[in-house]
Amino acid sequence: MLVGSAACMGDLSPADAWRLARAGMQPGGVCPVSADRAAVVVFDESVSSLGRVHCGSGRPDSSIEIEAAELLAAVPAARTAPIADLPTNEPA
Repeated sequence: MLVGSAACMGDLSPADAWRLARAGMQPGGVCPVSADRAAVVVFDESVSSLGRVHCGSGRPDSSIEIEAAELLAAVPAARTAPIADLPTNEPA
């Protein structure tokens, strides 16, 4: 979960423990689906092409397995951005 200005994606930072607790989550198990309407959820732009993914459940001791398309549909207000630095298959 990220907090900050939704209008300015560069102004986002990870939620602190207090904010996570308020959303019913624990550090290490953050779930992209949140009842906290002020939370800004940002997925890497590659998520839609991943098929089945694993993500946090809100607790650090369990995770959720879900189709990426279903996850994106569950968080309609989420944004996408180039977050991950993924290797390319192109020769250097």
